[in-house]
Amino acid sequence: EALHLSIIKPFISPHCDHYRQTRVLHEVLLRAVREVTGKDATFIRWNLTGPAQQGPEPPGEKPIAWSGTDEGPEPRTICDPGP
Repeated sequence: EALHLSIIKPFISPHCDHYRQTRVLHEVLLRAVREVTGKDATFIRWNLTGPAQQGPEPPGEKPIAWSGTDEGPEPRTICDPGP
């Protein structure tokens, strides 16, 4: 569940069909890894640093889908094109 959310949450609204379909796909893939290897799937390690963790935003940079306010970003998703 946590792995699925870490992959999908930043990109896809949990209320759209894409989210539900990819969740089913991830469950099937994780089950297949367990059946083939006999072990649970390990987390992907990027640049050998371990699982990705969200850190503070670098100064002066804003998220890709910045809403234009300084009160806080409201990122848009694939299923939510925004105003």
